[in-house]
Amino acid sequence: MKVEQLINQLKLRYKPDDDLIVDYWDKDNFPKIPRGKWGEFASHVEGKMDRSNDHETITWMWDDYGERR
Repeated sequence: MKVEQLINQLKLRYKPDDDLIVDYWDKDNFPKIPRGKWGEFASHVEGKMDRSNDHETITWMWDDYGERR
């Protein structure tokens, strides 16, 4: 996804002072992937990512966070 696309999506759904949990990766995190292939690969990964357990993971993290407080 292009940064501009993400910004436009966020602007449609959220106010500038809303809090979000955000997770992203950029090319600099993966030196083995050629810069010229990064955009195509990023689109491929976006289509294949399984985010079906993200809600459960964040809920677990909340429980863990609460136990440490």
